[in-house]
Amino acid sequence: FVYISRAAVSQEAQRVFNLKNMAAPRYTNIERLKRQAVVETNEQDEELANYLSAAEAATERNLQQSLSAYEDSEGNLPADLLQAIYLLAAIWVANKEASAPVQLRSIPYGYEFLITPHINYNKE
Repeated sequence: FVYISRAAVSQEAQRVFNLKNMAAPRYTNIERLKRQAVVETNEQDEELANYLSAAEAATERNLQQSLSAYEDSEGNLPADLLQAIYLLAAIWVANKEASAPVQLRSIPYGYEFLITPHINYNKE
């Protein structure tokens, strides 16, 4: 018999509720993230979709404008922005916590390198 406090159950219920209510990724797909992050099962699909949605939202914040501003005539994003989103999501898949047993370093020519040319510095 394992005792679980009401607070813990409530926290878990809230976490699941938040995950289920997160918007679906608009520009990315789970299958490509699985290839990038080397995920071979379907057990994490909901979690992976949430990472992609969060990576898209984080990229919009870093760019200081909506990703839709970068769409081509067919609604696709530039390859470097897409790669940046997948890279960020894959990093989150591999490192689920904010800390690590070793010092993590920024990847040269990584996420920031890919998004920097697209940042809207003239935000009004």
